[in-house]
Amino acid sequence: MSGGDADRLEDEMATSNPVASFTKLQSGKWGVRSPGARPLPGGILVVHKKDGTMSEVEVVRVVWSSPADDLHLCETRDTKPRERPAYVRTDRAWRPCGYPGCTRTHCDECDGQGA
Repeated sequence: MSGGDADRLEDEMATSNPVASFTKLQSGKWGVRSPGARPLPGGILVVHKKDGTMSEVEVVRVVWSSPADDLHLCETRDTKPRERPAYVRTDRAWRPCGYPGCTRTHCDECDGQGA
């Protein structure tokens, strides 16, 4: 999508959809306060952050609704995958040889080979 299309889409979303914002739920988790039509589970909401950026979240369930105000509190999850921490390989078979100061990288007796 080109820059102009993205700007046009952003303008349309800002004018046609009420602004959803992050809020703390009673459970202690972060959720979304969404005015307007009741969001459906599995639906995607565009949430405006305080710093002016936008974030997409997926609705897990609607926790609370107020029909009089058309306001809904939703439990959500992030739509983008989280980066996994780097896997650190450990050799569980390695054991120190018993010499004081024996480590995996240095030992005067076993040269770090272990027992």
